[in-house]
Amino acid sequence: MHPPSSLMTRALGSERARYSLGVSGYFAALFLIYGVHLPFLPVWLHSRGLDAGQIAVVTAAPYLFRLIVTPTVALLSDRKGAHRHGIIILSGLSAALALVLSQMHGFWPILVAAVVLSLAMTTVMPLIEVLAVGGVRAHGLTYGRMRLWGSAAFIVASLLGAAALDAFGADSIIWLVVAGAGITAAASLALPQPTGRPDGPHPPSERMRLADAGQ
Repeated sequence: MHPPSSLMTRALGSERARYSLGVSGYFAALFLIYGVHLPFLPVWLHSRGLDAGQIAVVTAAPYLFRLIVTPTVALLSDRKGAHRHGIIILSGLSAALALVLSQMHGFWPILVAAVVLSLAMTTVMPLIEVLAVGGVRAHGLTYGRMRLWGSAAFIVASLLGAAALDAFGADSIIWLVVAGAGITAAASLALPQPTGRPDGPHPPSERMRLADAGQ
């Protein structure tokens, strides 16, 4: 029979591995979307008949709305301690919106769907960062090793997007985004609970205030 200390060490090691695998896998899945969406979305927009000015609006508009949406969602998630739940919701929303966008035609419908999709899939970043840093603090994980899988996935997705564009045309781009969003939604379900406490309200001393966002 193993002594209690040995069993505890094994349990902690298993929890550490699961935490690292869950966060690393999510980074990889998320950057599958980014690696196609960022470089190739304008190509797909052009194939839907948008001109250069309209493409510029569709790609630039999300950056304006992020100034409000991303800090607000991050602050609310921090107040409630609901980072994992927020990631799951935003990931599922991204998958649904990517599918909606694939069916859109015309500038205004594409603009609305593309902006909301971009907000959903980028607002998730500060939330997954919280889980990653939590693993660093609680388990001694290396942030760079977890984040590395995102960078590697971005490169792979970009190369895959280029190959698909050459072989199948511009329509393949949006379907790669849909596939990446679906994989990311699935990966969100495998994320660990924040270490040290389940999702729930944070103590007042740990909450960010709205005023802090501008500092």
